[in-house]
Amino acid sequence: MDESTSRATEKNCIVYVRYLDNYEPRTEFYGLMNMEGNGSAENIVKKIKELWDKNGLIPSKTCWLATDNASTFKGI
Repeated sequence: MDESTSRATEKNCIVYVRYLDNYEPRTEFYGLMNMEGNGSAENIVKKIKELWDKNGLIPSKTCWLATDNASTFKGI
């Protein structure tokens, strides 16, 4: 996920999906969520659930990982 703010100060969240296809890692664009001006963690989860509901995905059967690209994830 990555946040994008337009010149109109509209908050959007870009969602990518990572998966294995025949043991090969893939990353693809999944969707764009309008955050309606609220970038809180609670709102992000709510918006992801709404996006997944449209595709029939069940959030309780998924694995979530969140990172802020802190140095602990970069090996420094």
